Amino acid sequence: MSALAVHIIACGLAIVCGCVALYAAKGSQLHQRSGIVFVYTMIAMALIGATMAVVWDVAPAANAP
Repeated sequence: MSALAVHIIACGLAIVCGCVALYAAKGSQLHQRSGIVFVYTMIAMALIGATMAVVWDVAPAANAP
């Protein structure tokens, strides 16, 4: 599986978990778990995106900083 596919899947999962966390009752198990998954998928998405920007060497002067 390519890094871009993992990045896109993480994005989709983050959107779904973010919506669930927004509409679940604050403090409930569903709210807490979906919020944690949201945070982890956002971190994964950011790290994969930053790595792709540097490794793929497409406009590195704009992407690397």
